[in-house]
Amino acid sequence: MRLDPDCVHQEGSPQSCSHVVGCIGGDTLFVGGSIGWDRGTLRGELYTGEACTGTWDNETGMARFDCGDGVEGTVQYTVFDGATGTAQGTGEMLDGRPTRPGAATTSRITFRPKLAA
Repeated sequence: MRLDPDCVHQEGSPQSCSHVVGCIGGDTLFVGGSIGWDRGTLRGELYTGEACTGTWDNETGMARFDCGDGVEGTVQYTVFDGATGTAQGTGEMLDGRPTRPGAATTSRITFRPKLAA
């Protein structure tokens, strides 16, 4: 599991790719990339090797993804920096586990923990 060296941030391009690294529920690492500009696709894998795919849309501030092992979730991002392609928000898995911050500074989506009510 590693970041794709061909994933390159290209401001304004529908082929732009930004690295995504996140942690689900404190024990499941996700590594991949987001492709597109203003909206697009997510692709990557869990540390178990399961492939994950999804979509994201800056207009709604939502990302949705699912993985081959049944893992799926949503992320609502509220802070977005178009110049760097970095977004931050809260997320939750279908089973209720929170998502946590990613490690990559070039991520279009870095996951932060869902705050308890």
